[in-house]
Amino acid sequence: ELLKQALQAPQLWKTGFGHAQDLQRLSLCMPLVIPSEGISSVVDLRNLAAAALPDATFPPGLSGLTKAVFGLGLDKTEQASDWENRPLRPEQIDY
Repeated sequence: ELLKQALQAPQLWKTGFGHAQDLQRLSLCMPLVIPSEGISSVVDLRNLAAAALPDATFPPGLSGLTKAVFGLGLDKTEQASDWENRPLRPEQIDY
């Protein structure tokens, strides 16, 4: 219920990169979480980058975008680590 409320809350901005696919996956495993009224206050960084820099081409993915804009990609080493194991390791928290 808390996640559903957060997704609906217009005062909480949600930021993602190609988030539609993430929401689709979430709705498959947690159908009651995705509000039928939709999600409010969402910024898609892929669309924002395209609008802000219309003549630029970026490598695919958020890591490619951050490398093109900031000169550094994202370290996704911890992405597939064991997130159910507690306590989280410092590297997981940093990720």
